[in-house]
Amino acid sequence: IRTFAPKALQVQERAVTKRDYETLLRARFPNIQAISVYGGDEVIPPQFGKVIISVDVTGGEGAADYEIANFRAYLRDKTPLTIEPVFVVAKFMYVDSVINVVYDGNLTSKSAAQIQSEVNAGVISYQNTNLNDFNKTFRQSRLSAFLDSIDGSIVSTDIVAKPIIEYVPKLNQATSPSFSFESTLVQPYPFDVVSGFNTFKPAVESTKFTVEDTLVTAKDDGQGNIMLVTANTDTLGIFKSSVGTINYSTGDIKLSNLNITSFENNAIKFTANTVSKDIKPPKDRILVIRGQDVTVTVSPLES
Repeated sequence: IRTFAPKALQVQERAVTKRDYETLLRARFPNIQAISVYGGDEVIPPQFGKVIISVDVTGGEGAADYEIANFRAYLRDKTPLTIEPVFVVAKFMYVDSVINVVYDGNLTSKSAAQIQSEVNAGVISYQNTNLNDFNKTFRQSRLSAFLDSIDGSIVSTDIVAKPIIEYVPKLNQATSPSFSFESTLVQPYPFDVVSGFNTFKPAVESTKFTVEDTLVTAKDDGQGNIMLVTANTDTLGIFKSSVGTINYSTGDIKLSNLNITSFENNAIKFTANTVSKDIKPPKDRILVIRGQDVTVTVSPLES
């Protein structure tokens, strides 16, 4: 309140610019943890005459219906008559992180397990301070430097990070979901049936789900198609050669007529291999590192 109330006074309780919407809502509702405001002309398809507002509140993911109703009612007499505020559910992008730490055992009395525990805690601490908000970019070099500083015995920290978008399908009905990583992806060589999947590295792959009584994963084929690959046998094979498309330049994925009957865990994870080591989420997504997506390996320095 101390931070945003003066700014709310400066805008005279009127929402004209994108910043005005953020200032007014944060001043009135201090439980807002993150907010992203952008014009309707910035979405596909364009929604002219609208301003899109995505909000995340403290203690939850996104905002409840009654909270959004309160936000909308508060803005009702503060926006131009020609502009309609549209609230959307806050979405998230997660980071899959494989972290390899090398330490000098001569410089510490700690075990590898202790250092591993401290590094895991350090990753979450870093994300709480530097991410977990809209318009935040994950920079591998900064996280690496932060982890190096955790203990004087750490010699190097190597990080391989990939963005994750989760999809929760409606079961037993055909849907055509689409989403975007909004990043250039590493396009693999075209998949070849003769060579198989042993050395093939897709730009995007998913966790397991069931289609037509068959356990599958989704992978791209290097030629702009998303295929379904059997996951219930020792030898992987193509179940469906195309159930959608992928744009390697933009990271856009469009699936078509997909009828899913079950899936693992709480959502289907789509993990991408981006050209950039840094991860910048779309403007409507909050970037988060979860403990479940972090793998830390600690090894002693070889003499």
